[in-house]
Amino acid sequence: SDIDKFFTCAHELGHVTFHYESNVLFLEKISSTTNKYEIEVDTFAAELLIDDNLLNEYEDFSLQVIANCGGINSKYL
Repeated sequence: SDIDKFFTCAHELGHVTFHYESNVLFLEKISSTTNKYEIEVDTFAAELLIDDNLLNEYEDFSLQVIANCGGINSKYL
């Protein structure tokens, strides 16, 4: 779906933004730090893709509800 494509792009942008000096593939082989990196970039991607107008429209709602309204899986928050 388009949302999945946008999320994947935003996720990879998160890696470039936050982990450009890290060798994530190497770290994945020697430790469990990758999970930390993945959670960080998933959160970045979800927050990047939630439209500001949606945030304003649902100002009093939880971030999980707003994410669901925007088609973003709340597990990424």
